[in-house]
Amino acid sequence: VCLVEDKPVLAEPKGTTQNFFEESPVLPTSSFTMAEDVQAALDEMVPALKDLQDRGVFSSNEIHQIVDRRRSTEYDVRRSTNPRKADYLRYIQDEMNLEALRQLRTKKIQQEERERERKEGKKDDKKEDVAGMEKPLGDKHIVKLIHNLWRRTLIKYGKSDVGLYLQYAEYCKEIKAHAALSRILAEALQLFPHQQGLWIEAASHEFFVLGSRVFSHAPEAQQDLWIQLFCLELHFCERLSARSTILQGGASKEDGKNKETVAGDNDDDDNAKSDRHKIAKLVYKNAVAAIPDSVSFRLRFWDQCRLFSDTERLQQEIVESTRTDLCKDNAEAWMAWALFQWERKQNRKEEDQDKDDGSDEEEEEQEENNSQDGSTKKRSAGSIASKGSASKKLKSDSGDEGDAWSVLDILRRATQELPTEEMYLKAVRMITRYIATLQQEEEDEDEDEDPDVALGFELLETLFDEAAKTQFFSADLVMEQTLLLQRLNKKEAAIKCLEDFAEQKPVTEALKVWIYLAEISEKGPIPILTKALGGADMNHPSYYEVLLHLFGAKLEAQDDSNLLALFQKLVLLTPGFLPISEIEEPIFGIPHAPNACLQFLRYLRSKGDTVHARKVYRTVIFESSLGNIFNEFDEDMMVTFVEEAVALEQDSSGKKADKRNALVRLLEEASKLFEDTELGRKYQERLREVKLAGPPTNEGALFLEDTTMGTGGSANLLNEKFNKFQVVFLRRDCSGAINRTPIDFGGLFDGLTDEDKASWCIETPGRHQDENVAPVEFLGPSMPAQRGYCSFLVQKDESAYRNTLDRLPLQNPLSGIHWHYPSSALWLFVGRNPLGNLNLRGRPEHTDSITNDGTWHFQYSGQKTWFLRPSQQLLDHFKKYNVATNCTASTRIRVECRQGDILCVNTRLWFHSTAIPAQETKSISYARDFYLKEFEAGRGDNGQSVEGQGSMTNLDGLYAVENIEEGTVIFSEKDMPDCELHSSTNPNCEVVELDDGTSALVSMRSIKAGEFFCVAESDSEDDASGDEEELSVEHNHCTVVPGI
Repeated sequence: VCLVEDKPVLAEPKGTTQNFFEESPVLPTSSFTMAEDVQAALDEMVPALKDLQDRGVFSSNEIHQIVDRRRSTEYDVRRSTNPRKADYLRYIQDEMNLEALRQLRTKKIQQEERERERKEGKKDDKKEDVAGMEKPLGDKHIVKLIHNLWRRTLIKYGKSDVGLYLQYAEYCKEIKAHAALSRILAEALQLFPHQQGLWIEAASHEFFVLGSRVFSHAPEAQQDLWIQLFCLELHFCERLSARSTILQGGASKEDGKNKETVAGDNDDDDNAKSDRHKIAKLVYKNAVAAIPDSVSFRLRFWDQCRLFSDTERLQQEIVESTRTDLCKDNAEAWMAWALFQWERKQNRKEEDQDKDDGSDEEEEEQEENNSQDGSTKKRSAGSIASKGSASKKLKSDSGDEGDAWSVLDILRRATQELPTEEMYLKAVRMITRYIATLQQEEEDEDEDEDPDVALGFELLETLFDEAAKTQFFSADLVMEQTLLLQRLNKKEAAIKCLEDFAEQKPVTEALKVWIYLAEISEKGPIPILTKALGGADMNHPSYYEVLLHLFGAKLEAQDDSNLLALFQKLVLLTPGFLPISEIEEPIFGIPHAPNACLQFLRYLRSKGDTVHARKVYRTVIFESSLGNIFNEFDEDMMVTFVEEAVALEQDSSGKKADKRNALVRLLEEASKLFEDTELGRKYQERLREVKLAGPPTNEGALFLEDTTMGTGGSANLLNEKFNKFQVVFLRRDCSGAINRTPIDFGGLFDGLTDEDKASWCIETPGRHQDENVAPVEFLGPSMPAQRGYCSFLVQKDESAYRNTLDRLPLQNPLSGIHWHYPSSALWLFVGRNPLGNLNLRGRPEHTDSITNDGTWHFQYSGQKTWFLRPSQQLLDHFKKYNVATNCTASTRIRVECRQGDILCVNTRLWFHSTAIPAQETKSISYARDFYLKEFEAGRGDNGQSVEGQGSMTNLDGLYAVENIEEGTVIFSEKDMPDCELHSSTNPNCEVVELDDGTSALVSMRSIKAGEFFCVAESDSEDDASGDEEELSVEHNHCTVVPGI
């Protein structure tokens, strides 16, 4: 609902509907009936809307908007041809949003009214009558309309869409419309009787909301429904118990002392509790009759009982029925019986401790002695026999006599009655947990050892000896036996057990044993896994898993022997064992084949073995189908693998042309691998960058990479090279000096004058950086994820300029050259581009309007990439002085500047742009403009500029690169570069409208080469605002300048 100004309040609702509906559309005769129905429906809304307007909930304009929307939607849902369900749902959602707004505004109005009455001193006498007051007509109107819309929707689409009923039911629950909810659930169950979710929802609503119980009318084969019905009965019993406690007023301490007297016989009390669960028992009995042979189904009932209090007798009956009916041939039934006895023992022990806490110290000692004597006698009478002797028989099927069986008795009898691998394995594991729990309790409570501990170890030994003589003695049983021996500090016996089993069984059956033996054996994993690999069947998955473990073990031990051969086996076998499976707990760090290839590539890179590392990534990406297989399995890992390969080629030594060709091929394959994805587009962008850089052009003539330069001869060589090519690149290693003199650039900027701070400029096109971030924060060590490229000048504050120069690791590139600087200006460039991003581009390609010979840039930290292209003036220079080069106007040269490198370049003759590669550190460089020949005038002996020399600015501008006559179209609107025009009181160009309706910049007078374009100053600064567009064409008459 749009909020607009109020308009005159409507008159009486009757006879004034034209105020609401005056914009009713003119309809053809065939539509009169529908139009009349719509109008009639809207007429019925008038009183309610009038009430909302009178009470200030909605304004007159808002009422008009509501009516217009409802009219339009009513026509949509009433059209006879092709009505859409989406129109109904949209109508309902709009009304629900309107109701939410009405509630907020009504609440606000009521709060304001109460606040006003409080200030006036009036008492709130209406509080008691609020509950009985009827809601205003307008407050009920929207909810009533929503119910009506839901009914219309269900009539039209509900018979085939149960989701609509569920949505309507959810809305009824939100607004607590219980009667409507009951009605809608009943209707849904009639239409969709086989939807078990509806039955559960209906039963839950009837029980928890309305307080009544529902017997299931659902299909009897649905397990979830039986469980839910059982839980409802337990909830009902719990509620009755709580209500009984409240009515009796609770139990006092005195009543607690006489608990047995008040309660009477314990058996009667148990029977009373059991009687409360009669209906729950009936539900369980009917459920078991419907699904008789499922142990897991019966155990789900037991699990639910354990969540409620006073259900021990019910639990016992469930376990007893499971034992009686299914223990004969079902291991789960035996385990449930044993677990039940274990829990009963725990509960009784806790009850005894609670009783002991309330007695005197002397009585406690006496009871402890008696209980110890009694328990010892009981255990002696009911203990299991040693190995070779028969254990006692089941006394009876009754629950009372069944209580005499201990956990160990039950598990021993289970292995005798059901001698299978599953039963032995489950019994061994439960006994192991049982013993560990008893020992932990003894340690925590400082008690004597429970006799079951020694008997448990004895029974485990018996079970292992018996299993070893059977055909089902498996690797899992051997593993359990080994863990037990290790726990008893018998490592040699554990290893012997593993070795014997591994020798007797094939690798396919003993795979776990071989792997664990490799982990704990003193021989080391490599010889054991090598032996296992030799005995395995190459066509079985066990061979492939052993191969992965062996490969990981060799990488972990840095054992290079046969490592490449194992990698080749892995490459050949992987396509035959698809889909790729992952080892859940890789002992040697290799969970699957993609990870193995990635770790192998990293391992070879760390060793500097570029040849074999290149073979690894080429095998995966170029020479096999593994690239696509790995990408489907784990795209992130495949991206990491490709990035490792790219980093390998970028860091490799050798000819730059070979590196470029390798990168091009690698990025081409990566683009195909991630085709039609965002990753693919990123790799295509990187591929274009590498291709645009082009092959190195006359590299030996253009660049100097001598790290020992510093003599007079070197100075002459630099002068010669620079005068010829107007660019020199010096590869230097100054990392030691840089690391000894770290500079806080954030603190440096914070200490500058306001004039120098005003030079802060965002170099990044497209405004990648958040301009709200303070420069000090961007320059500081924090915000590692910040992405941006900025620059500033140090020149106005002479003291700061000198102090900064003194702290820099390099003030002059070569000591053998007498550098002359036209001004006291120091440029600083800082870029952040965290790993995982594309290259961060600086300003578009441009030349600078400078008069000095050039600028040297020193890379203080990180990396920066320069792209150079000769201008026509530079090509004329090459031709004039017969410079041997094959550069053309389209030649682009890529220069990778790393820490310590220096680039001397004439930015007036070389078109240039920069990019910040993704990296972990900041890219920081500083620059100074220089002359190689001293000024004839205005120059001191030390080569520094004299006071009054023009200062530098950090602004964009457009200037003419050639003389332009008056009336020349410099560029049109569509060719406008990414730079704003300067304004001046003496403009030399103006914006005019061409015949085709587009705008263009036209010269007002003759403009000389080097003169900046400027237009007349605007009356309002807002006139100059506009969206920036990237420069996408080359201009014949102008150049973008980032530093004037």
